[in-house]
Amino acid sequence: MPFKTKEAQRIANQKWRVNHIDKARQISRDYNAGHKIERFALDIWKSYKMHMSDYVAMLERQHYVCGRCKQPFNFKQKRNPVCIDHNHDTGHVRGMLCIGCNTKVHNDIEIKMTENYLMESDPDWLGTLT
Repeated sequence: MPFKTKEAQRIANQKWRVNHIDKARQISRDYNAGHKIERFALDIWKSYKMHMSDYVAMLERQHYVCGRCKQPFNFKQKRNPVCIDHNHDTGHVRGMLCIGCNTKVHNDIEIKMTENYLMESDPDWLGTLT
């Protein structure tokens, strides 16, 4: 059934999704499972305005190791083997961290290591502290 406007099509699609939520979710899961790289590329673009080629280049510059602890990334890990570290105020991407280092940034014991990493990757980070 053709629609007169794109808006009418969008509304009809939205109503269908509401009325067929389980089927809509399954369609989405099936699509995403077959398009993992495309989904990942879209996610890093939406979150960081970073192209996939920039992501790979940054990993290569870091020799596939964490920018903070220098341990190799565990790509066999199911979720988030590499975290894209960025300044939340400016959006500036500083580097790639392992999930452990990404969560340790505020740990008092780890402050000096974190400070060294931040100074190397984002010299302006001190200006964002309040």
